[in-house]
Amino acid sequence: MRFIFRLLLILLISTVLHANVVASDKIEISEQQLANLEITTVRPLLTETTPVFGAPATVVIPPSHEYLVSAPQFGRVANIKLAVGETVSKDQILAVLDSPNLLSLQRDFLNNTSERKLAQATLNRETTLLKEGVISKRKWLDTKNNYDRYYRAVKEAHQLLKIAVISETDIKALSRSGKMTSTLHIHAPVAGVVLERLVATGQWVDKLAPMFRIANLNTLWLEIHVPQELVTQINLNDKVTIEGSGVSARVILVGSSVYPANQTVLVRAAFDSQSVSVRPGRKSACVSKNLSARPNCVYRFLH
Repeated sequence: MRFIFRLLLILLISTVLHANVVASDKIEISEQQLANLEITTVRPLLTETTPVFGAPATVVIPPSHEYLVSAPQFGRVANIKLAVGETVSKDQILAVLDSPNLLSLQRDFLNNTSERKLAQATLNRETTLLKEGVISKRKWLDTKNNYDRYYRAVKEAHQLLKIAVISETDIKALSRSGKMTSTLHIHAPVAGVVLERLVATGQWVDKLAPMFRIANLNTLWLEIHVPQELVTQINLNDKVTIEGSGVSARVILVGSSVYPANQTVLVRAAFDSQSVSVRPGRKSACVSKNLSARPNCVYRFLH
């Protein structure tokens, strides 16, 4: 009812003003009339971008910046050093694994190392005897083949220890001291943030079982699903801003295929700089273009 009254009042004022428009080219409205109509005035501001249409968007992590840390060997989780959300530096210990398989790998390495040393000594001795004509070339070749077999076995055992995430320093220490351990430290492959913890203390895990998900958040993308009828208006380097934050990004990819389920095209943008207000999984964005460059191409992407 109030709306109808305001509408009739506006029509009445317009009729009166129209009757006097010939006599004067200036239309005056009193302050009381403005207040009754609830009309407010503001000074127009110059802007470079204006939102036009909406589409869903999500902040994601580039695949090359996300890592899944797996158990290198079967074992029991003895200790977890970091929780979800904590920052981690490269090679920092994430967890400690008690692995009986690690003992077997170390034993094989030590046994093969001892056999190789024995085969090396025998080969050196028979090389001297061969030069003196005491033994035949065939006898020397048998000894050489035996040494080569143990040499390859040591290399294989050494590589298996490295796959088990044993450092070169620890392998050398094992070779010198012969002291074995079942303790296996799980290290972070990169600096970043712990996004997910997939194991608990005391849990037994199989070899290659996922333990942590870590990501480097220095680079983030915005993935936007644009209706196919509007995607032709989007070009590389168009400006993108997260709605309500002012954080900007630039379009780096316009998809070449349409999603059959919703008939949209993927548009990907990379953020210009890192910001604490931008986090993976966040939805809703505003995408716009520079009006001075292309005044007819401006977008708004909403959740």
